[in-house]
Parts: sequence; structure tokens; C-alpha cells
Amino acid sequence: MNTIIHFLTTESGWLLYTILFCLIIMENAIPVVPGDAILAFSAYLVGIGALRPYFTYMLSVVGAAVGFFIVYIVAHFWGRTFIDKRKFKALSPKKMAKIDHQFHRHGYWVLAIGRFIPGTRFLIAFMAGFTRLKFIPAALYTSISIICWNFLIFVLGKLAGENRAVIAKFVSEYNQIASLIALVLLAVFIVWRISLKSKKIESQISD
Repeated sequence: MNTIIHFLTTESGWLLYTILFCLIIMENAIPVVPGDAILAFSAYLVGIGALRPYFTYMLSVVGAAVGFFIVYIVAHFWGRTFIDKRKFKALSPKKMAKIDHQFHRHGYWVLAIGRFIPGTRFLIAFMAGFTRLKFIPAALYTSISIICWNFLIFVLGKLAGENRAVIAKFVSEYNQIASLIALVLLAVFIVWRISLKSKKIESQISD
């Protein structure tokens, strides 16, 4: 690990920043790239003094925003066409209208907290474009979320310094806890929906 860090920090500074910028874009635009791995590594390099803190932080914010914009634009212009052409039975026009309605009601707030819910950023960005939320408010709420989350990671990187295990442990534990909470909330929502449907069916039978 020390050899890799030495290689990275002794190469051309702009080359390193360019690589980090591109990787952060990929981290946010491609779902298979591990979430926050590059961001955490950048924060660690800042913590040991290998990178300039303010410039690297701004680079990470812009890179994450660009990643969001890419997913949003692709989903906005081609997402719905892709679904319509394949005529998925689970996504009938009626269900699509419900999805649009719900995301237009709550989507902006979902974007505001999306960075703090692990494993959801790509899906949230896709849904924002797919349901065609207004671009400027969507970009604003997402940017606020990115600024707050990246700031938290960079503060941890600064505090961690040479002990990269601290930040890695925090991100890992946070992801596990947040994922568990998200699963519990999803389970509660599913049970609530099933209960609501059952009551509706019973009401129709009794009538």
C-alpha cells in the first residue's frame, strides 16, 4: 500500500488529480464501481498531506455532480424510451404514472439525503432523470447532499491522517448500519402496503 501511495504522490500532480476526478465520476455514474472507495482514498491522501485539501475536496464535489448529471441525462432522454420499447408487464402505463407522481412528490428530498443512503445514489439519479424532475432543483438538492457527505468524509480523512483504517472502518460500519435501516424501512413499507391491500379487498368482499 505504501508503495502505491508513494508512486501516486510522486507522479505529476495534475495527472493524479485528473485520475482521481475521472474515478470519482465513474464512482457516481457506474453502479458496479464500489461506492465512496475513491472518495475515501482521496480523503486519506489529503489526511497524510499528499494532496491539497481544498482543491481535492472541490474536485470530489464537482466529480460527483458530473456523475449524477450523466446518469440523469441518460435516464431523462433514453430511460423511458428503453422501458416503453420493451413493454415490461410490471411497468404498465398506470404504474408508471404512479411512480412519476410519487417521485415528483418526494423526489427532491430523496435527492437531498441520497448520499447518506449507501447503494442508492445511482438508482436515485436514474429515477430523477427517468421521472423527469426539473433539472435545476434536482441538481441543487443533489449538490447539497454531495457537499455535506464529501465534507464529512474529508474531515474524517483529515482526522485519520496516516491511520487509514479509521476512515475505512467508519465508512464500512456506516454502510452496514444504514443498509440495515433501509432494509427495515423497506420491509415496514411492504408490510404496510400488503395490509392496506388486504383491508381494501376485505372491504370490497363485505360490500
